[in-house]
Order: sequence, then C-alpha cells, then structure tokens
Amino acid sequence: MDFKRVRGKGYNMAQVDAFLHDASARWNHHDTPLTESSVRKIHFQDQKGGYCKHEVNLSLKHIEYSISQLNKHNSAKIIGRAKFDEHIYDQINALFNTLRGKKSNFERGTKGEKAYSLAQVDKFLLKIQKKLLVKRVSAESINIKHEIFDLRAGHKGYSARAVDDFLDQLTTYTNALRA
Repeated sequence: MDFKRVRGKGYNMAQVDAFLHDASARWNHHDTPLTESSVRKIHFQDQKGGYCKHEVNLSLKHIEYSISQLNKHNSAKIIGRAKFDEHIYDQINALFNTLRGKKSNFERGTKGEKAYSLAQVDKFLLKIQKKLLVKRVSAESINIKHEIFDLRAGHKGYSARAVDDFLDQLTTYTNALRA
C-alpha cells in the first residue's frame, strides 16, 4: 500500500510495512488466522517523515472490517444466519455477565494511570446492554468505538485499559452481527 508521508511525526514505515506484509500472508494462507483483535491492538512507533497516521488507521479499520465480514460469512454459512446471530447474542450476554456480581464494573485505575468517569462508563454500558440484549436493535445503530469518557485521576475512575479491553471485545461481537 502506498501511504502519504508526512513532514512531522508519522508511523514508522518499516513497522507498518512489516505488519501489512504479515497480514497479507496470513490472510492468503490461513495458516495462522488474522484476527480483528490483532489488527485493533497493533501499535506503531512514531517516525519523523513517517506514514500519515490517518491513512494507516483507515487502512487498519478496513482490514478489521474485512476480517469481521469474512468470519461472519463463514460462520453463518456453516450454522445458518439465525443460529449464528443467536450465538453472538449469547456471547454478548456472557461478556456482560462478567461484570455482574462485582462491587463495580471494572477495576479502579491506579495512580498515574488513565482512568474513565465511573458514572459515564456505567451509564453507557447500561444503554448498550439494553439496546443489544433487551431490544435487540440493529448493531449498526450502536456506536461503541466513538464513545468518549471524561478522564479522571487513576483511583477516581475505572481503569481505561480494562474498559477499553471490554469495549474492544464488545465491538468484535457487534461487528459480527453487522451484515
């Protein structure tokens, strides 16, 4: 892929190229499958004169979406669309069940760690849970990735890492529901 280079800091070109080469090989040969999670968690170092971050990020989103669609198509084809969707809803329910029965939904942040507002995270999770598991609204109407929470001092909020990991998993499931 050809990405525009920037004058300031961009992504390390060698790292981006190596990841894309590996992703292409894994996509074409299926020896070790490429997962949405591996694409979502990739991190590139900054480099002066590197690749435009926006263009690389858009490409990564496209790769992640393509993986989601392939996985959904293959699974739905094997077990049928209705059973596949029911399986995904079961997975979402199980994910939310990991939060129930705890004093708080996530571990608290620690000193110096980025943390999110407790009230905002809890309110968002209730809204998403209601939409997905009670009303079963279309996954397209749920926008998880663009939710922004106010930052708090570590111990005064939920660990941003724990919340982000949960939302990444939830995003994987809602992507699977999308046609």
